[in-house]
Amino acid sequence: QGTRVRQPKINREGALAIAKELRAMGTNVNQIARWCNARDIEQLSEQELERLVYNLDEIKKGLAAAWQQLS
Repeated sequence: QGTRVRQPKINREGALAIAKELRAMGTNVNQIARWCNARDIEQLSEQELERLVYNLDEIKKGLAAAWQQLS
């Protein structure tokens, strides 16, 4: 289309901090995936399901916060 994609203007320290946060969230997602794969999801208690939803919501909030730092 004749336009170039501009690189975002992020300082190095900010980029490293965001990368660190994303790695931590990735680790949490992997732990949740292992936990889910080790269990029969259909037989989880209501408390376990609430905890799972809470953890996923916290990851979503963290990703949204990281995205806001980029904007």
